[in-house]
Amino acid sequence: MTDDKSSEDKELIRKLEEENARLKRELEKEYLERKKLDIEKQTLDIEKKKLEKEKDDLKHETEKLKHETEKLKHETEKLKREIISLKSSIPFLAASEKTAEACGVPTSKVFYRRNRQEGPKRPTGGQPGHPGHGRKRPTPNTPPMIITLKECPHCGNPNIIEPVDGAEQKRTMTDIPPPNHVVCEIIYLRYWCNKCEMMVRGDTPWPRRMKNSDRPLHHGLRIKEC
Repeated sequence: MTDDKSSEDKELIRKLEEENARLKRELEKEYLERKKLDIEKQTLDIEKKKLEKEKDDLKHETEKLKHETEKLKHETEKLKREIISLKSSIPFLAASEKTAEACGVPTSKVFYRRNRQEGPKRPTGGQPGHPGHGRKRPTPNTPPMIITLKECPHCGNPNIIEPVDGAEQKRTMTDIPPPNHVVCEIIYLRYWCNKCEMMVRGDTPWPRRMKNSDRPLHHGLRIKEC
């Protein structure tokens, strides 16, 4: 009787161990399946964010293209109006000097400059053998204006102690204070900037060059620029 009871207990234990092993395998399988689903979910979230970003980029690009399209439409309309205006003015434009003169077309309606001179056209400017005329450099009648520097005007380097001997630059400027004009010689003391590695100099409080030109200004502020 005791042996039968022991055998039944052993069989029950064996069945329970097998059931535990089965449940453990199913639990591991469930864990792996859940982990796989989590990875797929993360992948889908990343793909979703990527698609949303691409959607926003396409939206901005579409708005940009709409704006450019509207701009091109306005430009096209403007060009069409200009073409219509040019076509309407064609009958009033002369194709040559003879037709312009015959039709009485004013010079403002032709695309070229009419030649009023008969015979060969003489070149403009000084002719061969003509003596040249140039502006003589005026003699200063006041003490020179010496322009100094305390620092490099390019980089602000203060280590420019003494001007370089023999490197100064000079130019004359004519001014007309009432009632007599003043011719002042300006001497620019030049300095060596060891940071820029170049010669530097100060500047006068008025412009150095003429307006809309690279030519140096030789007159003071009271002489009206021609």
